Amino acid sequence: MAVAPFYGADPESEKEGRVLTSLVESELARRLPEEDVDVVGVERVGRIVRSPRAARALAEELDVDLLVWGEALSFCGEVELVARISRRDGSLVDDADEVETLPAAAPNAIALRRARATELAQQVAEIYGRR
Repeated sequence: MAVAPFYGADPESEKEGRVLTSLVESELARRLPEEDVDVVGVERVGRIVRSPRAARALAEELDVDLLVWGEALSFCGEVELVARISRRDGSLVDDADEVETLPAAAPNAIALRRARATELAQQVAEIYGRR
């Protein structure tokens, strides 16, 4: 499986995208032992994905079963995160466009982002657990 950098339209949004990408990647590495699943990290992926079709093309190119990708938007003290998991055929694991809004700066801001990353990693772990 692979993790693509989360898209951000401006510098602050890009920063939020990098934070979530890093958290997702570390959670996946923690939950999916190397002997079971190879996690292709953002450094190797290096390409932003903005659509299911682009996700399918990248998954085929990288020869992975799943691709985690999404976007972040930081505006007026809040951050909107949209995270997606695509299968190699381009279909989304969850078709709902679940937008999560978090405070940009709060005492528990990193904990909220880590919780979202943990949720994504758990979804992926459950998919591989069924194999």
